[in-house]
Amino acid sequence: MEGAVGVIGILIPEPGTTAAGITCVVLAVNNLVDGFTQLAGTNQGNGINLLGEASGWSGAKIVGFFNVDPATGYSAGKMIFAASSLAVGSVASIKILMIPGRAAIGAGVGGQPGGYYLGRLSGLYKSARAGDGMTILNIENNSGQWILRFVTHGGKLVVNGRIVGVERVLQHSGDAKVVLKGLIKLLAHGSKF
Repeated sequence: MEGAVGVIGILIPEPGTTAAGITCVVLAVNNLVDGFTQLAGTNQGNGINLLGEASGWSGAKIVGFFNVDPATGYSAGKMIFAASSLAVGSVASIKILMIPGRAAIGAGVGGQPGGYYLGRLSGLYKSARAGDGMTILNIENNSGQWILRFVTHGGKLVVNGRIVGVERVLQHSGDAKVVLKGLIKLLAHGSKF
């Protein structure tokens, strides 16, 4: 989940959300590596938490300057990483999902029955433009303008994406290759900030 929120943060072309997105993606990749190495039985089944190990190593080196047992510093470094990654991941996720001046969570989208919104995410409401469609997921920028939208249209799932004020990247695209190229283009634009 943290990785998905991080990708959304990178999509939003705002410096704060992009930085928070990168942070969430890094933490998510670290957690994936840790999980896979645990499943593989590495380190006697404890796995390898790359950022946690780096924090433990740093802690051991720092306490070495004060003639303290390096094992104590290693443990302290790992504990500090665990607490700070939880705090940083939570704050970054809130930064990404929240739009300034808007309610955080609710039901009913755009005066239409049904649907939900969670900060900049909304979905599961009848599409106003596509009479037979439904918006599954809609992602907005800080101005409340949509940048990426997954909708059903004509019985198919299609994706719409745009760089606001610049170009329409995806328009009713259902082809996986086209959607992937469009997402990469949106991520590249969002990461410029």
